Amino acid sequence: MANFDNSSSVLVDAILTTDSDSKTHVDLHSYTERLILAMLCLFICIIGTVGNSSVFIAVLLSRKLQTPTNAFVVSLAITDLITSLLLIWNVVTLLSPNGWPLPDAIWLCVFTGYMSYNSLGISLLNLAAISVNRYVLITKPLKTYQKIYTPVNIGIMVAAIWIIPITISLSLKRIAWFGYYEKFYMCSEKTSNPHGEFVHTVLKIVFTLSVLTTVIISYTLVFRHVRRHSKKMRQQLNNAASSMQASSSRATTEQQTQSTTADTIPGPGTSGESSRR
Repeated sequence: MANFDNSSSVLVDAILTTDSDSKTHVDLHSYTERLILAMLCLFICIIGTVGNSSVFIAVLLSRKLQTPTNAFVVSLAITDLITSLLLIWNVVTLLSPNGWPLPDAIWLCVFTGYMSYNSLGISLLNLAAISVNRYVLITKPLKTYQKIYTPVNIGIMVAAIWIIPITISLSLKRIAWFGYYEKFYMCSEKTSNPHGEFVHTVLKIVFTLSVLTTVIISYTLVFRHVRRHSKKMRQQLNNAASSMQASSSRATTEQQTQSTTADTIPGPGTSGESSRR
């Protein structure tokens, strides 16, 4: 038992380190690993900022791209753009040896963790909205689509996409909060409740599976509709081709019959010559 206690204390001492301010940090990653993760976050930050900014500018400048579907695409691009821009602060915390380097601006770390947490839900809901929009546009009459996706309804949908995840995260403030998380050296959600991490994990899984199910069902129905429509079109083309072939065959037969009849009936010159003989 004593050996077990000594081993446990050695393990705890190896994991927990205390800085000059007597604050306890969980040293789960070497600085090399943090550096690699920081470079990856920086790469995603640059690519995400450029790509999502391009989408936003393209839709803003081109009237042809200002469609109901692209309203959700722009909403998705804005969400990912905010997340990409805020990633730079996680790069800073990963490279900082003493945690969050701006104690007077801790709200910035809180906001980074809060938006990083909510961006997953907002992005997934935007993807679900795009898939449902495609389903209605392709499988339903145009009047039905125009009735559902009016500018007012689209505005309500986009607002709901943003409000729902934010409301859910605010309702969980009793079991979690946002800020600098020493375990991962990043600005993210934190929890002091023993069941908080489990609740967050379950919510993420349920929410993600629900949205992915919506996306899969929508595109599956679209695929079935397109395949059924393609089969119908092929059948119509085959019927039209058969009809044209039958008409061509009848025309050819009639021409051959007329030609045979013309060859059988004697001409005027032939009958006169026969009478002289």
